[in-house]
Amino acid sequence: MLAALGRVNELKIRVKGAIRNGCTLEEIKEALIQAMIAGAPAGVEGFRTTKEAIEELRREGLDIK
Repeated sequence: MLAALGRVNELKIRVKGAIRNGCTLEEIKEALIQAMIAGAPAGVEGFRTTKEAIEELRREGLDIK
């Protein structure tokens, strides 16, 4: 929903929290695919924001596969 609404800053925070709480990258990917229903630009931006969040977590030392 956050991706569909264009709330990228909030999305980034929620993605980080989801990963820290055990969500897999596959689960997050599946949720973002649902955002594509709102439109491709919103979905693409959601994936871009999620990638940034994952890169930040990796720089912090979190081992994400």
